[in-house]
Amino acid sequence: MLIGCCANIHEAPRLKRIGYDYVELSGKKICQMKDAEFKKNVEFLKKIGMACLAMNAYCTPEITIVGSSFDLEKAKKYAEKCAYRANILGVKKINIGSPGSRQLPENYDRKIAYNQSKDFFAVTAMEFNKYGIEVCIEALGKCYCNYLNTVEEAAYLCREIEMDNLKIVVDFYNMEHSQEADISLEEYQDIIGHVHISDDAGSPMKRFFMMQDKFSIHKKRIQALSILGYYEMISVEIDLEVDEIKAKQSLDLIRESIK
Repeated sequence: MLIGCCANIHEAPRLKRIGYDYVELSGKKICQMKDAEFKKNVEFLKKIGMACLAMNAYCTPEITIVGSSFDLEKAKKYAEKCAYRANILGVKKINIGSPGSRQLPENYDRKIAYNQSKDFFAVTAMEFNKYGIEVCIEALGKCYCNYLNTVEEAAYLCREIEMDNLKIVVDFYNMEHSQEADISLEEYQDIIGHVHISDDAGSPMKRFFMMQDKFSIHKKRIQALSILGYYEMISVEIDLEVDEIKAKQSLDLIRESIK
């Protein structure tokens, strides 16, 4: 299993030194870069020998997944740009949470929202499929948004669309907020595309490395994935700066859990 960490590009050398296999970069930040800046960062990662195999934070709220400002053509054009740059970076997984893009107005028709999300993920997956990149739907806790809050909902949407490169993210932090972090994942094993894991440093906006008093809980969850035969990639998803000691502790825990 390859182990990565969600971080900014300037922290990639630190993660490389600690022993992480890859850095998971922000899709929206990559797409906001001017061409020259993007090229410079691609060269930087190559120089230090650090892979970028995944992306999180896919888009800004201007790109809507559901809601009154939904614009499928705009979403398609954004996916084209992101897929092109992701391919240059060597990305294999695009993980789409983006809570600001899926916060529904009060009393918004859920059937309309479902059809919008279905179109969004189908078009997005189609663009990334041109480069053989998987798109993974991420269920988010209600602390972040009010649409697609459970693994069951994400899995249903994924299976309804029926595209080979469309999967789901198992994010244990969000699953804790939805009281499903310890459910059996057996029925979803065929569509698990990526895994996120983390704790927080006081709030959902401060996700961080795993806390030592929860190591046994995290170990059990990672081992459950291994039993199901999942051995692809797992990222520690953080919002704060990399703390080398805690980063190493989390890395060691994951490695120990998958032995």
